[in-house]
Amino acid sequence: MNKTLTAKFIISFSLIMLFSLALPVLADNSDNISTNPVIDEIIELYFQSDGAQTESALQDLEYAFFTEPNKVLEAITTLGIDQQNSVIVSLSSYIASGEETEIATFLATIDTLYESGVAEDLLIIAENLENSFLGWQSNIQTDDSSPASPLFDADTLRTSIEAYKSQGYPYDEEWNALLYKFYSLDQELFASSLIGLTDSDINTVYERVNSSQSVESMTTKTVGLNNIGTTSINMTTSIPSSFGALSRKAWNSPSITPLVAANGPIPTIGTMSYSGTITVNQAATLSVVFTETTQTTVARSYYVQIIGIRNSTEYVKAQKSITIPIGSSSKTEIFSVTFSNAGSFYTKVKVYNTSGGTLMCQRTGTNPDISHGKWKITVVLPTNRNNTGTLTLFDASGANMFSCSCLGKSENGTAMNVTNGNTPVGPYTGFTAGPHTDTGAYGTNKYINMSGATGNSYVPPRSGIWIHGGRSQTTLAATYGCVRVFNANMLTLTTNNIDVMTQTANGHNTTGDIIISEQ
Repeated sequence: MNKTLTAKFIISFSLIMLFSLALPVLADNSDNISTNPVIDEIIELYFQSDGAQTESALQDLEYAFFTEPNKVLEAITTLGIDQQNSVIVSLSSYIASGEETEIATFLATIDTLYESGVAEDLLIIAENLENSFLGWQSNIQTDDSSPASPLFDADTLRTSIEAYKSQGYPYDEEWNALLYKFYSLDQELFASSLIGLTDSDINTVYERVNSSQSVESMTTKTVGLNNIGTTSINMTTSIPSSFGALSRKAWNSPSITPLVAANGPIPTIGTMSYSGTITVNQAATLSVVFTETTQTTVARSYYVQIIGIRNSTEYVKAQKSITIPIGSSSKTEIFSVTFSNAGSFYTKVKVYNTSGGTLMCQRTGTNPDISHGKWKITVVLPTNRNNTGTLTLFDASGANMFSCSCLGKSENGTAMNVTNGNTPVGPYTGFTAGPHTDTGAYGTNKYINMSGATGNSYVPPRSGIWIHGGRSQTTLAATYGCVRVFNANMLTLTTNNIDVMTQTANGHNTTGDIIISEQ
């Protein structure tokens, strides 16, 4: 992604900073009255804005300069010296990070000004603008050493484990499958998610990993705790061999058999309903009505399984014995069910005469239910903000949906807590919006509008911190506090992923969590 530069453009960044402090001193025209109210408003907006709004103001100022360069130069001369320097440095850096057509237009505009014989004060501003532009152009960020994206979100996995731990680790085939999926993707990251758990908890988690796959596939896999530093349990070589003896039947999960008549009264399954919103990694309450009217003079006991059907795959979600008492023809039973994935699913209830026995009856809900959760984005930025970072999108289960390189460097490289400084770290909430009308500044696709959440040290007073595309599509351009990605990646992130995930049937909230960190 290196941009080829003509030799005459090579000027060190230190000279740029020197230049910004030593622009030719003009007469202090701060008391002058401007005759260009529209351009004055754009410049005023630039001074009053932060983050994304600053970029929009500079986009407007760039357009004004390309169409009416003399009027823009005149407006700049009415400013005080510090304000002149600020506008010149920011506008020149903005143009330098643009597309080749913008750069060509700028150079042609400068040549036209020189040839037209403008007034001396305007000529000085034009020369300073060109010199600053050449300096910025020679120092456009080119490094693309983004760290690898995690294959799943360890924090979400840990939240899931804690949720199941609080319920006594109920047997859940869907959760077991998710554990095995993440374990298979990255054993070391998986192991790091278990740090702080007791030996018993760690054993239980790995038992569930093992229960999802054959003994043969598991005994050759290592847990990968070698460099984690845990003092809980020694799993540095392999999953304990005793885990291999576990099977589906050992978990009281009867094999599916054809529906046949059984000894004893056969119940019917009535109303099946969840209480309230079903939220990922939170126990949901399911009530099921069981009816049997032929033998009310005796207690009738059964073994019940709750099945979740997602993407045509059936998972045992809960199971226990129930009893319709003497003198009653029905029993409403409450089941606690936890979902580790978001989206549409069907609920099926199966009734057996005993655990591991004969399937007596079953019923699948007519309409789908939806488990709800949040999408999440992590942005990991290097301490040297000249280098690119990594943006990763996760679904509510913690699965990696998409990742790409990004840049969190401001055009002036100032601190995170300074207006228009580097992208501030911390937690945010966000949602997709747009596309924005300023396609040059923000790209042709949607962007993510963010607000600082509790624990973010810099927002407020910082504002307008977004994730967006725009500017050069050869090299990621600096922003004014936002996170920049390429337009194509922004399309994949928003329209092709988040907007799909937030469709009703897919269960994700329109607002997601964003964590920006520096390492």
